Amino acid sequence: MIKIKLNTEIEKSAETCWNFFGRRYADIYKWKSGMTSSDAEGEPFGDSPISSRKIKASGLTFSEKLIHFSNSERAFTYQVIGLPFVVSSAKNEWKFTEENGKATLNMHLRLKIATGFGWILRGVLRKNMTKEMSKLHQEFKYYMEKGEVHPRKAKELAKK
Repeated sequence: MIKIKLNTEIEKSAETCWNFFGRRYADIYKWKSGMTSSDAEGEPFGDSPISSRKIKASGLTFSEKLIHFSNSERAFTYQVIGLPFVVSSAKNEWKFTEENGKATLNMHLRLKIATGFGWILRGVLRKNMTKEMSKLHQEFKYYMEKGEVHPRKAKELAKK
């Protein structure tokens, strides 16, 4: 199993961050580079008006199905559906905490590797997923603190 934990401090309140990230769960493509779309799927789940989002990114299409979503906890957990064959399952937990008026975005991703070829690619998967999750944190922090998309996303949008 690959476990990746990231914690990113943001110069905004946890409630402000949650109101943007959590309450706009399906809109991640609007500010995250590498994503061309993310569409709401399913019925309401917990405090969320949807139960899943379908993402198109870098030649992949997959869904992130909510298994926990709480406004009071400012937290959600999803399981990824439609993974490449080398990953047998993926679960990601997100939570916003606050200290001294600053939010911290806490993330814990767990990837189960498929036997065989997946084990060979384990190091590459860890490196690539850590890089992608780090970019997501950077781009969200940038958006929240500056009120505009990160330069990576801006460059993508300019090409359209």
